Amino acid sequence: QSALAQARDLRAGVARLGGFGQIDFRLERTGEGGGGGGGGGGGGGGGGGGGGGEAGGEDPSRCITRRRADGSEGWRRIEVTPPSLSLKPTAAPPPPLSPSEAEGGYLCDRLPPPVAIDYSTPLIEELKERRKAIRNKACHNELDLDVIVEHWKWFQEQSDKLDVQCHDLSVRSKRLLIRHRRGTAYSNQVAGLEKEREDYNANIRALRADKEWIEGTSAWRHIIKLTREHIVTTKSGEVFTTEELRQDEEEFGSFEEYVKRNGLR
Repeated sequence: QSALAQARDLRAGVARLGGFGQIDFRLERTGEGGGGGGGGGGGGGGGGGGGGGEAGGEDPSRCITRRRADGSEGWRRIEVTPPSLSLKPTAAPPPPLSPSEAEGGYLCDRLPPPVAIDYSTPLIEELKERRKAIRNKACHNELDLDVIVEHWKWFQEQSDKLDVQCHDLSVRSKRLLIRHRRGTAYSNQVAGLEKEREDYNANIRALRADKEWIEGTSAWRHIIKLTREHIVTTKSGEVFTTEELRQDEEEFGSFEEYVKRNGLR
């Protein structure tokens, strides 16, 4: 498969990706007593001791504070979705290509140092191993477009899995909140859900860092150069190369001629 075809496939895959960000939902003890602001969601922005003060600064529409009538401790659920993670190439123009890159060579002679990740999940450990392999290929001048495309496809797969996990965690947190409102204790489940949330957010941070890291490679810059110069995306999301369009026009004539020939006007 040619480099241009790989770039086209990658561009199509990037165009289909949806954005997502870290999620932050917690079931926390609100403490005893304490006057929140107007019950319900008002506790999120309320002042005055107890859980109301704890939730200050959160968006009241995204916070739920529950207290029992006798003033004993309850739970509040906070769900925050920060700005989405854009998986499309950065809007800023890439740095100028070196002479060798301009001639079509896109070996990655200089890789930016990866951001240190001080958290461990299976995905993060796999990501570290993949980065190590990429750096080794770069040191031996073996890092080409195929390696970057393969890594980006893996990145897409992990992104899709995390998107599904985000929905699952959100649903489970809502169910757990309903059970707490019924007065049943589920502390162990809360702790387990908290751990899953922390792992999820750590994975999102790691993929964000990897996105920034991989976009610093000259192979990625070569992909961007190819897509800007040789790839056309239609409004319906279809992706064509300028060479394909040229060949179609030579074989079938222009679109206007096709319309006239088939009486579509």
